[in-house]
Amino acid sequence: MPELRGSTFTLRPYRADDAESLARAADNANIRRNLGHGFPHPYTVDDANAWIEHCRTVSDGSVLLTIDVDGAASGGVGVYPVPKWSPYTFEIGYWLAESLWGRGVVSEAVKLLTQYTFDELQAIRVQAHVYDWNPASARVLEKNRFTLEGRLRGAVHLDGRTGDCLAYGRLR
Repeated sequence: MPELRGSTFTLRPYRADDAESLARAADNANIRRNLGHGFPHPYTVDDANAWIEHCRTVSDGSVLLTIDVDGAASGGVGVYPVPKWSPYTFEIGYWLAESLWGRGVVSEAVKLLTQYTFDELQAIRVQAHVYDWNPASARVLEKNRFTLEGRLRGAVHLDGRTGDCLAYGRLR
């Protein structure tokens, strides 16, 4: 797994000792509402340990990294292959501790990992999906030259809320 340096953070592989800081950062309803059913809430140290073990053993071509700010696992960013479409298509996902929102960390993390995916994984396409109630996440993608390609109306049902899923893509 790569280690990529940003201006105020490092993208690096998860370590076993990240569990407590990861759980502190992730245990937030505002984060969960933008990530979907697969992201637990409350988010416990046991959840963090399970995620770290998954990241350490994944073998499908995914690159799953923590956003390390001042030595603490403060979020995550990853790319996942989408082989049903093409061996050169990847999906990117990301999240960050709420205390760090609005500082450009995620925008820079997406930039670094997208470039890595094009350069090192030979991707032709990187795509992402965001919920329509999360304009900040859509803006992260737009700042990184992702194009809004479609709107899946009524596709998201989460915590009693229904919304649209916005599909973004970027070509090499």
